[in-house]
Amino acid sequence: MTLLGPKQKPSRDRAALIIGLEKYASAPSADFASRDAQMFADYAREKLGIADNNIKILTDTEASETAILRALKVWLPKAIKPEETDLYVFYAGHGMPTADGSSAYLVPYDGDIQLLEDTAISRKRFFDEISATKPRSATFFFDNCYSGATRSEQQLLAARPLTIKVEETDVPDNYLVFAAGETDQIAGVEPEVKHGRFSYFVFKGLEGEADANSDGKISAGELHSFVRESVGRFSAGAQTPTMLGDAGRWVLR
Repeated sequence: MTLLGPKQKPSRDRAALIIGLEKYASAPSADFASRDAQMFADYAREKLGIADNNIKILTDTEASETAILRALKVWLPKAIKPEETDLYVFYAGHGMPTADGSSAYLVPYDGDIQLLEDTAISRKRFFDEISATKPRSATFFFDNCYSGATRSEQQLLAARPLTIKVEETDVPDNYLVFAAGETDQIAGVEPEVKHGRFSYFVFKGLEGEADANSDGKISAGELHSFVRESVGRFSAGAQTPTMLGDAGRWVLR
């Protein structure tokens, strides 16, 4: 697959952890999420210049709680040279808040949404495990919401209201976090292209459409502006992607 637009030269000092959960053992599916993950892997290789053996992809049944924790605690420390490796993390699937909104969870393949604390991985823990490996920088793309709904707007848990606003977690200075929407919004899909709406425009942005000043590089601010504007337009304002981190940092150069 040949991708258009700017590319980074390959480097050993980059790694990617990519998780896509479309099918779940006991929760409704998240349409196109594993496809989004496979596509991000192509971009990791072609655009971000990451070597194949530094890319870990977990989709569907491979993305159990144990497998994700093993990737974080066993694979990642081997893949990352402290203070030298730039890490890229992509997650597409379900997110779920606790009832009081104090924390949010990523739901693995075998996760039980009624037993989040026992069977899912909190966003805080996810960040903490990654911080422990001391990457030079970490760039995250989360194509999920914490609204408690699926990508096709089914409620995951009938008793849970859909308007819980999740408290934002503080992230370290060397983190960039791109998220599909506000925590109480639904992260939707674009059925005709068979991708999550946020993922699709991240891909388009990385292909060069986010390069607003045509300098052959894409900053975090440029990518966020492009994705936010495009997703906002295609969702008629119902989904507003967010970014945490330094807008001046390069995503692609």
